[in-house]
Amino acid sequence: MVGAQVNTVTILMRDACDPDSFNAAVGPNTCVAGQHGTTLFSLFIAELQEDHIAGAWRFNPLLDASAGNFKLVTLNLTAGQQTVIQNLGGETHTLTRVKEFGGGNVPPLNALSGNPVPAPECSLAASNTNFILGAGTSEAGPQVPPRYPRRLLSGNAASILGCV
Repeated sequence: MVGAQVNTVTILMRDACDPDSFNAAVGPNTCVAGQHGTTLFSLFIAELQEDHIAGAWRFNPLLDASAGNFKLVTLNLTAGQQTVIQNLGGETHTLTRVKEFGGGNVPPLNALSGNPVPAPECSLAASNTNFILGAGTSEAGPQVPPRYPRRLLSGNAASILGCV
């Protein structure tokens, strides 16, 4: 349909880092103060060791928790559709298009999450397929190429990974 309006989809990055404990364990300014959470670094590591994930570190949409629902979401976008990425967390995060899911840029976290082999795309500089956002920032995200739909966050066409 020529001239049809395409809605922009916002992808939210979230974490719950406690600035004092994260900065003491990892280094200054790893986690900036804000309204994002109070998970101690030791509890973050314990959750990774037990579950291989840290539930508060996520992209949204990720879950549909609307009335009567609680399920994982696949974000289906149409050709030409624009995304906006907003980091609501206290840490720097990435949104990277990868061929296959894998580990990120932090080897100890890769081991704890059960993803010891980093996705090669995670080593790339910021680009139109690798977005690096500081805490509390937002920017235009990937736009779906014309001629075919893409799926973000899961599926075969385009997979998105947080490398950091």
